[in-house]
Amino acid sequence: MPAIPSNDPSAVAVTQEASVRSRRLLESIGMQPVDSFVEFDAPQVMYSAGPQWSASAGEDSPADADDGEGTAGGGPVGR
Repeated sequence: MPAIPSNDPSAVAVTQEASVRSRRLLESIGMQPVDSFVEFDAPQVMYSAGPQWSASAGEDSPADADDGEGTAGGGPVGR
């Protein structure tokens, strides 16, 4: 999982790339995809709200998925 800057006060959520419903929910509340990675043998997407930060230069943005279920993660990020 990518490192989250400790001085970044934004909210962060992670969900499976295939979870269209979770991704739509996160986007409907104003969160934007900022990174993608593989964890638990499945593609994941990290969303951020608040001051924006982006993935490392040269990385592609997360691709849209067709269907699926998953869980929208969230909660406080340690400082």
